[in-house]
Amino acid sequence: MPRKTVSDNAASIDELQAQVQALKSDISVLTQTLSEYSEHEAQSLKDAAVRNGATLRARGEEALGQARESAITFASDAESKLRENPATSVAIATGVGFLVGMATARR
Repeated sequence: MPRKTVSDNAASIDELQAQVQALKSDISVLTQTLSEYSEHEAQSLKDAAVRNGATLRARGEEALGQARESAITFASDAESKLRENPATSVAIATGVGFLVGMATARR
């Protein structure tokens, strides 16, 4: 069996050191790539959140507009009914006031 010499051992150590250095370089490149990927994904998620927020805001404003229109229509209809039947309106208001008074009166 051939014996390894000191120069063979030195060459093996040099090869191992070169491989370790190559691994360090590869790890550094992988770390940089993961960092860039994470930044890109974070920006993508942020952009999606902004888009979704804008969509939800638009929907909310639309719903608010519809609710406002419904309230205006209801108030207009109620005013029309009051003008058409003032005696009935006064009687209903009196009855509601009486019921509220009875419900809140101390016993």
